[in-house]
Amino acid sequence: MLHQNLYIKRRTIDITPDAEGNTQLHRIMKTADSYQLIFDTISKFDDKSLRKMAGRYNNEGKLPIQLIPDSYEVEDEVDDKFIPYIYQKMLKATPSKAKPLNEMLDGEAVCRKYQVDPQSKLGRNLILGCTAVNEARKVIFDSSTHPNTAKRLDTQQLTELIVEMESDRDLYNEKICRYVLESDDIQFTVYHLSEQEIYILNTKLTDEQRIEIYRIMMSVYLKNERANCHEFGNFISFYLDGIANVKTRGIQNGDHAFNEIDPEDKDNAVSVDAWAGEVSPTYRRDKQSGEYVPYKKLRCYFPYLYQDKWHMFTPRYNPNYQKLFGLFDTSMLDTGLNRNKSDLCAYIYSFIDKLNDKEKFILIYFIVPILERMLKRKQISMDELTQLKKPAKTLIPIFMDTTTRELFTSETETISVLEDEWIKKHNKEKYKNRQAANAAFYKTPIQVNGNNGTGYTSTPTIKRRHTM
Repeated sequence: MLHQNLYIKRRTIDITPDAEGNTQLHRIMKTADSYQLIFDTISKFDDKSLRKMAGRYNNEGKLPIQLIPDSYEVEDEVDDKFIPYIYQKMLKATPSKAKPLNEMLDGEAVCRKYQVDPQSKLGRNLILGCTAVNEARKVIFDSSTHPNTAKRLDTQQLTELIVEMESDRDLYNEKICRYVLESDDIQFTVYHLSEQEIYILNTKLTDEQRIEIYRIMMSVYLKNERANCHEFGNFISFYLDGIANVKTRGIQNGDHAFNEIDPEDKDNAVSVDAWAGEVSPTYRRDKQSGEYVPYKKLRCYFPYLYQDKWHMFTPRYNPNYQKLFGLFDTSMLDTGLNRNKSDLCAYIYSFIDKLNDKEKFILIYFIVPILERMLKRKQISMDELTQLKKPAKTLIPIFMDTTTRELFTSETETISVLEDEWIKKHNKEKYKNRQAANAAFYKTPIQVNGNNGTGYTSTPTIKRRHTM
């Protein structure tokens, strides 16, 4: 153990990451040859330094807690006893910063915190952001991804809430698709990049159509009084529409969404995270380079499962791994399909040409994400999907019907059974429609015996020629 003690004594508490984004905490997880060495080393850090390093991604997108070795080549029962103590310290140190959903923000206090004049443009934006967050938190009381929810619910309860909120999202996406189907003036532009095997669907929405789509979303949020970061972002965009220049932002590789007021004006841009209860300047000037860099308060979302218990972490944004992007930079309904992304996308790509533009939109925007979710959880297999008889005709009606969709997503019925039932039902309807058309034809009034429209009967009078 002498080399271990020397290692501990030599090192200094420097939390600055190296060129690969690794802090000392990352490095000890990667290089230690025993759990005891990891435990002894992290025990030497003060709580503040430990928290700062535990909440930082390296440039490969790894948090220190993800780098804890599963095992070592030489098993040692004494050494293994340190494992629960390591996780205990790391779970406590990794940040889960988000204000309770019932906690409101004080705009004046936020301005004082960042030393901003409330009367300046930046100050007014900060206060406006706080007002919007408070309005959202007055009507939304639950979230399946919020750190406080993970602390409050056990794994089974949280899983049930996650499934319910997925159903919420499926429901408002279904309503959006119905709105698209019923709207004659929503314009689609379809780009088929055949060489790259990519479909891109762009939509052109009027202000009225955009607001109506927001209303569809809001109707589900407000009815169930629950939302995650994406839904909170939509609420803020809807609330501030026409009041401020607001955009919904996403964090690539960070699994999080928030809003930004005046995003093009970096001196006055404000990040509004209603889910976390955070409002702050989006950018700050780097002291050395003078360039604009994302403000340190910008955080990501990372769910972590340990011993059947979910922990919802909010690590710090690392610009070398995460990137900001606009969720709705062009249109709320823009979507696309890349054949080479997955087996599912390749399968959908094989028959998508048989659909019209609106059907393409419904399939890519609404149905593919549900199937991807179910494939990831192994609730369905690609073999089941490829055995469908008429996927181009049956997938859309199955998913656009709330009852059949819930039977499928809850694993009550298989997709093939639902397809068979739909085909039978469809064939029955076709038969009834054919019968009705035939009946209507024979009941159509016709002119009899050249009566100039004065004599009509339900069946024609036929003159017969008799022979003796």
